[in-house]
Amino acid sequence: MSNHKVSALLVVMTVLYIFSSLPVYAVESSPSNPKRLNIGPYTNKFSNLQDNLKNNFQDRIARRCEIITNNIDNRINAYNNKKNAHLKRYENLKNLVSKIIANLEEKGYEVTELKTALNELDTKIKKYASDYDAFIDALKNTQNYACGESEGAFLNALEASKTALQTVLQDTRDIHSYYIDVIKKAVSDLRDQKTL
Repeated sequence: MSNHKVSALLVVMTVLYIFSSLPVYAVESSPSNPKRLNIGPYTNKFSNLQDNLKNNFQDRIARRCEIITNNIDNRINAYNNKKNAHLKRYENLKNLVSKIIANLEEKGYEVTELKTALNELDTKIKKYASDYDAFIDALKNTQNYACGESEGAFLNALEASKTALQTVLQDTRDIHSYYIDVIKKAVSDLRDQKTL
């Protein structure tokens, strides 16, 4: 045999000899055993530890719920500020196009196409505002669910608000592309037109 096998066999035999030669002590179940009388404090400590862990868990859930609620409130406020900024920008855009129409009309240009485009732009802006309100309502709807108790319903409401946000973003892209592709093109075409 190799040296490693011999030494391993020697160690195993030594351990077996030591454990077989130790005396075995039996524990009495009589109340005279002092170790048996001291189990009560350990049981109380264990139940206290269980209660503390349960309370800590509930406290963490409450803190997490408070953080989630605050984050949703902050996002709603941020989205409302963005909505107001966008609406102000769109209102300025409508005013600018109205001034251009008035100036071109005074000079004798045919601006019916541009007026139609302005009405369509106004319709798109109103759709944007209503879709944005629906998005904010969907986001506020997530606060209606009890935190930690209705995970599935909360996640569904959050998903619905994300879908509503995608609609709002699409409305923003539509307004931008409509301005670039239709209104700017109509103004450019009017430059080439001769006055009536």
